Amino acid sequence: MSGALPSQVVVAGAGTGKTYALVKRYLEALFGLDLGDVWPRAPDRILAITFTDKAASEMRARVQRRLAALLFAVRTGDTSGLDELERDLLARAAAGGVALPVALLEALRRSISTAPLLTFHAFCARLLREHAIAAGLDPGFALLEPDDERRLLLETAEAAVLDALPDATVAELCARISLRGFGDHAGLVECLVDVYQTLGERGLSADALALAAPPEHALEAVEQRL
Repeated sequence: MSGALPSQVVVAGAGTGKTYALVKRYLEALFGLDLGDVWPRAPDRILAITFTDKAASEMRARVQRRLAALLFAVRTGDTSGLDELERDLLARAAAGGVALPVALLEALRRSISTAPLLTFHAFCARLLREHAIAAGLDPGFALLEPDDERRLLLETAEAAVLDALPDATVAELCARISLRGFGDHAGLVECLVDVYQTLGERGLSADALALAAPPEHALEAVEQRL
């Protein structure tokens, strides 16, 4: 990750240092070292989004730890406890004329606890709560937990299958495959939910699916997969 860009997306596998790179870029933006404006920014002016609550919490904690280390070094004049990244940030700030007094670092460290380092869901929920009246929403709404979301999807899929039973193909499929699964065995409802979630993750709709087998062989193909 290099270059001065106002927005960046990091795509990499597990264990490749994504969080380290994001924390580095975040601190650069915080100290005004990313776009050459050499002026520290308030944390609430920097948006960082990730996929999971765990990743967001880890990033927030790492930023706070590094700010605490920098604060201690500036306050005491002892930089022996800083790592390479922290030393580099201080050196670049000094070279660029960015002042990092104790009061500023302390204010930044405290502000990180409420800074927008969020998941996509949390960021969208925050926007909707701030503009709930305009969006026609109750500002006290809650986000679905993963287990609740899965339960509602299963209930909806089951209702859709039952409503489609008058269709001869659906009726035959239900006769050959259990409606709901048990244990490790997935039923028709679970398969539908899995397909729906996979399509959503890939940004596709059901209309984008092509039959893997001619209609007369579809039931046999499904049974073999199960």
